Amino acid sequence: HFTPLIDQIIKLEEALFNIQYEQHWLEAQTERQAIVNNAMSSRAIHKALLESAALIGASTLQVYLLRRLFERKLGL
Repeated sequence: HFTPLIDQIIKLEEALFNIQYEQHWLEAQTERQAIVNNAMSSRAIHKALLESAALIGASTLQVYLLRRLFERKLGL
């Protein structure tokens, strides 16, 4: 009468192994996703800084060109 008990123990052992495998896989996937998120965050910050610098540069160029245009029109 120990055979059914041993069979149940074997089934539980297999189920536990599957759960541990899945847990390990999920942890690895979470770590990979964290790395991707950090890289994306860093890229987004760099892109925003670059866009801000480009906008400031374009604005400065517009001010310079407008001043030059009005100085020519006024003859200064």
